[in-house]
Formats: sequence, C-alpha cells, structure tokens
Amino acid sequence: MAKFMTLYNNKGGCGKSTITINLADVLAKRGYKVLLIDTDTQCNSSSFYADMKKFKRTFADVLRGEELISNCIVSTERGVDVVTFGREMFPNTADIKEQHTILIQAWNWLDEQYDFVIIDTPPAINNTNRAIFSLSDGIIVPVMASRFDLEGFITLFDEVRTYGGNVFEVVFSKIKKRNNTEKKIC
Repeated sequence: MAKFMTLYNNKGGCGKSTITINLADVLAKRGYKVLLIDTDTQCNSSSFYADMKKFKRTFADVLRGEELISNCIVSTERGVDVVTFGREMFPNTADIKEQHTILIQAWNWLDEQYDFVIIDTPPAINNTNRAIFSLSDGIIVPVMASRFDLEGFITLFDEVRTYGGNVFEVVFSKIKKRNNTEKKIC
C-alpha cells in the first residue's frame, strides 16, 4: 500500500516544490518506489525531473476524465516517476464529488504500484486540492518562519481539516539564522 503525502500551502514561494523534490529523491535513494504528482501549473517539480516535452498526457487529462493516470507517468533517471499537470490553465473540471471519484480510481491503481506518492500542489484553494486533501494520508505544510506565514497557517489548517485532510507535518523553510524572530519561532 502506498503512502500518499501532499505538500500544500496557500502561499506561494514557501518551498513546496523544493521540499517535494528532496523528499522524493531521498525516498527513491532508499529503495522505495516513488511517484511525484505535480499538480501546479508552474510545473517546477516535474520540469526538474524531465523535459516537459516528454509529458504527452497530463494530470489535467485525468481530472477531465480523458486519460488514465497510468498513461501519464514518465520514468526518470533519478528513480522517481513523475506525472505533471502541464502548463495549461486549470481545466473546467467537475465539482469536488466528481473529482473525488476520478481521483479514487487513480489512487486505487497507484496504491498497488508505489510505496510513496508525493503530491506537489499549487498555492490555491480549489476543488482539486480539496479532493486531494481528503484522499491523502497526510499533508506536509512548508511554512516560512514569519509572523504573517504563521497567521496564515491557522486558516490553512482549518481549511485542510474542513475537507478531511490531516496535517501531519509542518516544515519550516527558508530560515535565516541571523533573524532573531525566526530563531524564536523555530
């Protein structure tokens, strides 16, 4: 059975993609079978692993019900398989219940194939993220150690729980050792 871990923060620039890549690499180097699903249209995680031209089918195709997730996977030299959202805008996808059903089918197949599925999400509250929250074993939240980020985390925590998600780790990122406020927070 796979462990589905989602990295999420509704704030951009907090290190989600960097932490996603590092986590996937570490797990793959330890011999686990790892899939990274990049649901952010910026495609930073997926473009780190492979040229975007290699992705002929995307996670957006899955959400529209046009493709099976098994046909969207690109294997990489680093031992991490990758599915990209693609650089298109979020498609007009179904409501959260329909997306939940589509994703359950995908997750059931992935559950048999991988040890870990790491999901890099965009900094947005949308139906796709809500459906992913409810189907993840846990949400990892990268947070910068600042007052505003921590205040935003309270809202984020409530939003994730509203949709059945479980925040199982908060990771402080971009810590400046010389900043006394950040030292106190961490």
